[in-house]
Amino acid sequence: MPEDVIELPEHGDAAGHAASFNALCHHPDLRISRYKLVDMVKVAAQERFLRLLDDDFTGLHYSHRLKLTALPNDEIKIDMAKECVDENLTTRQLGYRIRRRVAETAPDQGEPGPEGEGEAPTPGREPDPAADAVNAFIADLDQLTRQAAALNPESLEPHMDNLSPETRGSLEYRVTALSDALEATRMMCRQLLHRLRPGESDH
Repeated sequence: MPEDVIELPEHGDAAGHAASFNALCHHPDLRISRYKLVDMVKVAAQERFLRLLDDDFTGLHYSHRLKLTALPNDEIKIDMAKECVDENLTTRQLGYRIRRRVAETAPDQGEPGPEGEGEAPTPGREPDPAADAVNAFIADLDQLTRQAAALNPESLEPHMDNLSPETRGSLEYRVTALSDALEATRMMCRQLLHRLRPGESDH
């Protein structure tokens, strides 16, 4: 695993982990931005998913792995990771392909631009980088909100006591990875809200 991908503990109390992460984000000696720390936690959480696979993803650089965190842990992410390694894609090329895949399942908002570029501007409209960045981020937020709301473990309840060790371990890894990713996302949202509400206290 690349040196700049941080490790997360495989086990431990979730509340204690959340508290330590929060303290680290606000530590006065933190030498990187809080946003970069959130990115590192997302990449580390994703590693658990990638390690469950038989494929060799050692060729993925940190920048590639960070791009992949935009996707849920599913077959699309696996395909994108394989394509990146097999075709030796640049980070920009991988980002373009991820946007194309996401666009296939999202409402029609126009085709992405040439490979490695942003989305094509709407004809007759002056380019507005700030509005485009916000709208793209809002679309990601909406998609994540829908996915989170759709999660319902009730169907698992009748089977929880009868899971095989392999199935139980697989489920535990994925739930832990999701929990870590959501904690990182929660911290990112808190930092964004702090920027959006500059007059409010942190507490």
